[in-house]
Amino acid sequence: MPTGVGGSPGQFRVQHRIHVEINAGIIMGSYEYVRFQTIDKPLDDEQLEFMNRQSSRAQISRVEFINEYHYGGFRGDAVEMMFRGYDIHILWNSYGTRNIMLRLNTGLPWSPDEFEEHFSDSEIQWLPDETGSGGVLKIVLSLEDHSGMMMPQQFDSFMSSLSTLRDQLEEGDPRVFYLAWLATCSDGDEDAYEPPVPAGLQTLTPALKELAAFLDIPDSLLAVAAERSPLQPSATPKTNPVDTWIAERSQTELQQIATQLLQDSTGTVRRKFLQQIRATACVDSWPVAQPSRTRAQLLEAMNILERQWRQQERDRAAEARRQKLEAMAANPAATIAKIFGLAANRTTVDYESAVSLLVELREALDPESAADVTCAAAAELRRQYPRARSLLTLLRSERFV
Repeated sequence: MPTGVGGSPGQFRVQHRIHVEINAGIIMGSYEYVRFQTIDKPLDDEQLEFMNRQSSRAQISRVEFINEYHYGGFRGDAVEMMFRGYDIHILWNSYGTRNIMLRLNTGLPWSPDEFEEHFSDSEIQWLPDETGSGGVLKIVLSLEDHSGMMMPQQFDSFMSSLSTLRDQLEEGDPRVFYLAWLATCSDGDEDAYEPPVPAGLQTLTPALKELAAFLDIPDSLLAVAAERSPLQPSATPKTNPVDTWIAERSQTELQQIATQLLQDSTGTVRRKFLQQIRATACVDSWPVAQPSRTRAQLLEAMNILERQWRQQERDRAAEARRQKLEAMAANPAATIAKIFGLAANRTTVDYESAVSLLVELREALDPESAADVTCAAAAELRRQYPRARSLLTLLRSERFV
């Protein structure tokens, strides 16, 4: 069955302390982790002064804002903090809240109208900047069925993944939208259709896999969703829109573009030009399949797939046991040697393993020889370990005495 999907030696003591505090917070009631980070450039003095007003106890710098709560929660203006300088944000708590915000300088890979059409009634919002084409993508989820506990190093890893997801969005990859919607599939109108299904759900990037894990999306639901996902676009299309766009620029324009790119250390200029290229190419930069399944249909398909996976797991276990018993029947002496080797350790756990092997050997052999071989082995165990009460009790419970 597919599985789902997170520092340095000097950090281990700190991480252990935080882990203990996190668990204590959950036992006492709640735990909340809040983090903001800059990607493009550090905060200036005015921005930093605003961030300092949002919390009296957070770790705040020109590149990061981190706080943990064991009672209560973050009360700062998270959206305004994004518009005033931070580029990525997460909020995770033990009650199932999963908040993500990404500041996109070049806007969405979809038009605002198209985005609104598919996400107007969801927890996924686009907050446009009052000036320019940028804005903040906001994902606010409250998961009823959530599990697991994130460790500090996983938060570090996930923030790095958010930076990568931000780049992928600004380069036209809309899979973040669909995964965020998929995390809410069990909520809302059962008859509501899914959004357009983006290409490449079969081959998620490491950053998208971390997003799916952060949002607690079941592997089975991801697999069902990927069935309607087109193939991911080739990295080297036959007609490259970038080559076409460059060919249409004058030498003077190209010199100016090169100067801007060399002076930009944040990647903002590159993303701006890529957005222009997508717009002038007049083609969808990322293939999608049109919506065809409702929430109810996706969930039913997920349940069917999970039943299939459980049956496959049972079949594999049964086949593995059959092969094991067959090997034991072919060489009983080897199994008996293992039994006495375990018993020689004289621990309760090893006694349990030894008797379990003896039971399997009895099952593996034909009825005529099973009683003779296993009873003789049990008698020898009793002779060698007459005072091992736990061993004698186990043999008696399995009818060897």
